[in-house]
Amino acid sequence: RSLGQEVGLFSLKMLMVAVTISVVVFVAVSQVAYTAYKVADKVEVSIGELRKKPFKELERQLFMAADASNEPSPEKQEKVVQSLRVLVKRVKPYVDELRPLFSEK
Repeated sequence: RSLGQEVGLFSLKMLMVAVTISVVVFVAVSQVAYTAYKVADKVEVSIGELRKKPFKELERQLFMAADASNEPSPEKQEKVVQSLRVLVKRVKPYVDELRPLFSEK
């Protein structure tokens, strides 16, 4: 064979290798992009659900607490009030120290 035929055959082989590599890379990149898109979509949906869940639960608890059937007895109310007073006394020194952080001066 002549040098021209050898170069032509080599060029044809290189072209086939380049096309094969290009197809493999294209398929791989497409698959990765598709998977990334699916994951991003699932994450977005999950975040949306997470945002709604705490408020739904808060709403449910609020309605339950406001229901007349959950009215505490006068003894229980007094016990809660006394407990809150104790907690306020315990926390007050800390709140007093933090108060300058929230003043406008």
